[in-house]
Amino acid sequence: MSPHPTRLASLFVTCAFGLGTACSGARNSSNEQLPAGQGRLAVALVDAPNPDVSQIVVNITKVTAHSTAAGWVTVSPASVTPATPLTVDLLTLQGTALDLGFLNLPPGTITQIRLYVSREDNYVVLTDGKVSVPLKVPSGSESGIKIKGPWEIAACSQTNVTLDFDGKKSIWYHPAHQGSEWILRPVIRTKKILAVATGCSSGDDAGSGTSGPQVCDPTTAQCPQDFVCTAVGESAVCLGGPDAPCTWGSECVNGTCDPTTARCQGGLGAPCGEASACVIGTCVAGTCAPGGADEPCGRGDDCESGICSEGTCTAPSTAGGADHPCTVATQLDDCYSRACGADLTCEPGGQGDQCELDGDCQEGTPCVFAGESPTGTCVLVTAAQ
Repeated sequence: MSPHPTRLASLFVTCAFGLGTACSGARNSSNEQLPAGQGRLAVALVDAPNPDVSQIVVNITKVTAHSTAAGWVTVSPASVTPATPLTVDLLTLQGTALDLGFLNLPPGTITQIRLYVSREDNYVVLTDGKVSVPLKVPSGSESGIKIKGPWEIAACSQTNVTLDFDGKKSIWYHPAHQGSEWILRPVIRTKKILAVATGCSSGDDAGSGTSGPQVCDPTTAQCPQDFVCTAVGESAVCLGGPDAPCTWGSECVNGTCDPTTARCQGGLGAPCGEASACVIGTCVAGTCAPGGADEPCGRGDDCESGICSEGTCTAPSTAGGADHPCTVATQLDDCYSRACGADLTCEPGGQGDQCELDGDCQEGTPCVFAGESPTGTCVLVTAAQ
């Protein structure tokens, strides 16, 4: 039987990028200046009332983001782990916000945020308060719930981004022999972007790593141990190979620095003892293996498809824009917007969604193309203040 939507509240993810205050309910940093040239990324959750269920409980194990300047970084605090997750009843976040963590970053573009949720112990409680039903998150624990950008982090400025999690289209149930199986298939769109100029410190307290990698001569390749002389533009610099020390992903050959070990992760074919040693998170027989669609990557050969776009493996897509035929059961694969309308055609996309025409995007969100790519990205026009 086809899955049917149940009417659920909307969940809003509010993300503040840059300096200054974080989101409503998050840590107040309005009086705090950051190191010169740095910005800040902060992530929080809010929710709205729900007439059909009394609780929606999820266990968050990690929040990460991909920065063009720093690679993949962990935003959530060290205390949030698979063993000690952050347990959240989304319906308690009505009119307030839950701080998921924040991180200072160099200027650049955030291309994606990933919210990792544990495979077990997530559930919904129906309105009678008596029935608790397990809530399955098919991709939440392995590759994370993906929220696509782009969002800019500029030096000495703050960008506030509000993301709308469409609960009505994100939580589904399948009738089963005993009760119903509830599944979370997130549909998330950007609702608002606000850029605000702030200030920076003098620069005396600038953090480590801001001086950049060591310049090298590719003919002699004289780099420290575990580092590789790598061509970057018209010059060459020493970038970290697998297991080299690092602060940012931009210091590593494959663009990813593991924040838990402060070591560069390896690309395809690199030796590994565990999955965390690989950019793509797949270690097979002691060697980093290629990743599938939506897995993290540093370059094309990290992916089965050979395509690494903005730090994520991509595959040839059969999806389409607005008015493309779809079904609610396959909307994540059928639609660039990942949302199928009542007329069984794809709805226009929001911030970060793929597109071919302006008509594939919501009003005020034009389709912007980069280079000669046949598809573009829906980009919400930023309101300056």
